[in-house]
Amino acid sequence: EETQAQGLLRKMPIDEDENEQWETVRRAFNACEVLMQGPDEEIPEEKSTPEKEHGLDVKVIIMLGANCSGKTEFAVRMGEEFNTRVLLVDELVDKAIDSGETELQGFRESGQIIPGNLLLDLVVDAIERENELKAFVIDGFPTSVQEMVQLEAQVGSLWGSFYKECSD
Repeated sequence: EETQAQGLLRKMPIDEDENEQWETVRRAFNACEVLMQGPDEEIPEEKSTPEKEHGLDVKVIIMLGANCSGKTEFAVRMGEEFNTRVLLVDELVDKAIDSGETELQGFRESGQIIPGNLLLDLVVDAIERENELKAFVIDGFPTSVQEMVQLEAQVGSLWGSFYKECSD
């Protein structure tokens, strides 16, 4: 509710058709000129933000919604249309497990939810590896306001989030 009041959360209601939902996304992206700039272009100064642990300064867009709501499809489409890197947290977890990350593998094998601090580390590491980029769409993280605050403290501005509603 707080992020929606600040204009950071844009709901995409289930009763809107997909074209209307996509127009919501397009208008939001067009409103942020920084996302439309390439990595070599000068980024205008912004209001001061709290010092970040990793020294990153990127724009982060979060795609929220229930499983099977279509949020991943929208995140991928955002990346394609706006030339923005999409981080799919499920893929980051799979890659980490494939490279031998036993702690994550243990959570996955036991069916337990992977703790937010481990997911945060995966996301921050992925952003650090691609530090020439200035904007990222993240699908699958954060899942709470606390994780959202931690993410912003680590990587820079939380530019906004989209919540894709679905039927029960």
